[in-house]
Amino acid sequence: LRSVDGRTSSVRQVRLTSALVTTFCMEPSGGSSANGAPIVTASCADRTTQTFSLTSTGELRTASGLCVDVAGGAGSDGDAIIAWS
Repeated sequence: LRSVDGRTSSVRQVRLTSALVTTFCMEPSGGSSANGAPIVTASCADRTTQTFSLTSTGELRTASGLCVDVAGGAGSDGDAIIAWS
């Protein structure tokens, strides 16, 4: 996680980048704010959709406020990561 704003409050703005290819960031596909939008890699840019909030309770939320979740809720290896309310 890379802090976007340098804050140390209970909610931090973060950008998720690849450790191997630092020019790739995570974002909801196409910048979507819809339930079920897949979380994908995209070229890093100065886009709000590539900003996530890390809450004091450990929730990771998209810029539109959706939770980052596992598709289907099963939690098996290889499950897709999605945005969900």
